[in-house]
Amino acid sequence: PALFAASELEVLANVDKQGPVYQNTRPEAGGGGSSSGSEDGSKYFISGWYKITLHDKSITAGVGRHSATRIHQLRYSGVYAYYDFCNHGTCAGDMGQIGSLSQVHKPAWTALTCSTEYSQKSQDGGHNCHDDSRTQMAAFVFGASMTGTQYWCNDGNHSCDISNNFWYGDQEGSPEANDSTSRGYNHPSMHYFYTSNTASATQNYATFNIVLSAGATYDIYTCNYASGDTYLRLYKDGVQVSSNDDNCGTTASYLTYTPPTTGTYQVRAGCFGSNTCSGNVRVRLAGTTTSPPSTFYSVTNTNSALQNTRNLYYYLSSSYTYTFSTCGNTDTDTYLRLKTSGGVEVASNDDNYSACPNFSRASTITFKPTSSGGYYIHGGCFAANSCSAVVTMTSVYTPPVYEELPAEKESYSSF
Repeated sequence: PALFAASELEVLANVDKQGPVYQNTRPEAGGGGSSSGSEDGSKYFISGWYKITLHDKSITAGVGRHSATRIHQLRYSGVYAYYDFCNHGTCAGDMGQIGSLSQVHKPAWTALTCSTEYSQKSQDGGHNCHDDSRTQMAAFVFGASMTGTQYWCNDGNHSCDISNNFWYGDQEGSPEANDSTSRGYNHPSMHYFYTSNTASATQNYATFNIVLSAGATYDIYTCNYASGDTYLRLYKDGVQVSSNDDNCGTTASYLTYTPPTTGTYQVRAGCFGSNTCSGNVRVRLAGTTTSPPSTFYSVTNTNSALQNTRNLYYYLSSSYTYTFSTCGNTDTDTYLRLKTSGGVEVASNDDNYSACPNFSRASTITFKPTSSGGYYIHGGCFAANSCSAVVTMTSVYTPPVYEELPAEKESYSSF
């Protein structure tokens, strides 16, 4: 009976993973994504505004649950594209949502997947759908530095495994969209350190790089995961931006930080004074109050801003000279066109090297209208590329220049 039960479970696992044998093809996930039942590859995304949602369902015969994530990519105000992961089974869009993480602005990033073999019980050097889901959330929250063969992807018979308790003795259910080490996006083995004589994390410290988003709030801590008196420091480009020694009622460390700029930050983990300590650094995305600018856009295949563009309306006065630019607000190859409300193009630019020397693929248009009225900026990308940017507009008052009239000749009369 035990052998039969085990073999039956493997059959059900294959049915859930591949579908019934009479289903020769699986439809693509709506809006984009991998095929249902397939082994997903990692997915690269350009910089922009993103959020991630976690989805799940009960698998065949109720022997467990299947999970996958959906990546929401902001195109422009209120409009999203999405990418569904399927994680060996049903795609995210075809399952109920069970969790989400805050929308943040991210630099170019990769939503990772495991590259090890599939294993429903997440053992024997393999991984299951729940491992992929947590790997993708970790990549979203702090840009987890990992390959497809680490942590959840290849952690053996670990206490954080999620599959089936009756047969495998694992946690049942699904992952959670939080910083938990049992079901969330922090693996128990991540960011481990053992240090000594660090002079309060100023020497001999351990370093961990994390990617943080401007305007989002993060908690970085060792609370409940430390032995000894820890000390944390956070750096950006070699400059300290935050630190903490003792917090959370113990000698463990806990700092909260809202970065002003998106990018890679370095955590330096050490011990107070010359002590010895050890622990794991955890990262939590606590939330955000920052909204995307109204002139943000993320588009693709615009044929150099001739199609599929983001169109922004402006009223321009003939008394001003206007500058429209993506300089400083993109790391992609943008293209701008300025048109009248009747669709007549009056100016365009792909790359403006002089206006944006630090990133020459940004676009800048300077224009003085001959008459006041409505105009549209068509925001796009060079050729068929994908790009994202914020369009800024500045203006300078330029009063009309009147032609000087010739002076009248004076005439004299005799008395």
